[in-house]
Amino acid sequence: MTGNIACHIFGCSDPVIGQCKGYKDACGRYFCKAHSPENLCLHCYDEMWKAALESIRYAKPQTSPSTGS
Repeated sequence: MTGNIACHIFGCSDPVIGQCKGYKDACGRYFCKAHSPENLCLHCYDEMWKAALESIRYAKPQTSPSTGS
């Protein structure tokens, strides 16, 4: 009996090229070339961007030093 490994995207029949290492937590989903930005599955990639956008959202604005004349 052979095991079938498939991309985590429903209906995707492209060959699997890797297994997601996870973002913050272990994941283990398999992905194909089309669904593997940054070597993450799309779920973990989305979580990574949500966290990045949240950190930007709550970051204090930087002020530039005034140039006195």
